[in-house]
Amino acid sequence: MDLETVLVTTVFLPFWNRVRTSAPLLHQYTDSAGLKGIVESGKLRGTNILFMNDGSESRYASNLIRMGIDDMLLRCQNPVIRPLLGETLKRWVARPQAPVYAFCLTERGDQLSQWRAYGGDRFGYSIGLKLSKWNLNPPDVLTGWQLRLNKVWYSRRRQTKLISSLVEDWSARVAMIASETSGNGLARAELDTAISTLLFSLTGLAEAFKDPSFEEEHEWRLTFSRFGSVRSRGHRGPHPSFSVRPIGLTPWIYLPLQLPSTSSPLPIIVVRHGPGGHPDISKMGLRQFLTVNGYARARVAGSTSPLRV
Repeated sequence: MDLETVLVTTVFLPFWNRVRTSAPLLHQYTDSAGLKGIVESGKLRGTNILFMNDGSESRYASNLIRMGIDDMLLRCQNPVIRPLLGETLKRWVARPQAPVYAFCLTERGDQLSQWRAYGGDRFGYSIGLKLSKWNLNPPDVLTGWQLRLNKVWYSRRRQTKLISSLVEDWSARVAMIASETSGNGLARAELDTAISTLLFSLTGLAEAFKDPSFEEEHEWRLTFSRFGSVRSRGHRGPHPSFSVRPIGLTPWIYLPLQLPSTSSPLPIIVVRHGPGGHPDISKMGLRQFLTVNGYARARVAGSTSPLRV
């Protein structure tokens, strides 16, 4: 078994299995056009995460992980691991911004702040999806891409602990493998593989970190990102399409979902219309729209929020 496979199966997958929690019913807030696109296509769009805000979100997570690696480097006494951590830190700081495509959801299906954000066309909706029914595969080391569903962590203490735990698990495994290797230890290519796989899993953590001030969002993310495999470096991944947004042309892709065998294209459980002046008419139109598109079993509801948009 090659080193990359060993690290993925003995360090990274067990780590994610420990920290991952079962997903409750999750909701995506959108406007009329977004609802129509999701239901009629039976697909979910992942937007390049760098185009979803002003960039401060990705900088927050990147800086936190940089400080975590630096702290581990200062405390590390192992002569094999210490230079690897130094190289990991250097690559993390200098790494190119590989595309991460995300579909954002929340545990809250009727939240005032979300209606305010998505009531621009006077008809906001929240789509309730049971994503735990989906099959999310381990990383594909040949193509270099992985689909993940992660709960977003907001606690700074929790974020720091997760970084330390991941790096410690990786360090222990690599040190053990090096000690069992005869001759001059791990070859240069194997050292490169060890660093690349750690960088990939740290990127996965970065996708799930947000500043504590956003905690009221209760966010989850379905992300599609590139696995840092040495064997996959020549694989460019999907070609994005582009939408026009206030920030400019924004890249997005349809997420490659592994769907269960059901009568409906997507596991939509409920669709709730936002607060508005004509709730009965809104429910009627929404029910007809869902039925025509194969979602007759989906529940239709209205917001209980006092907001009027």
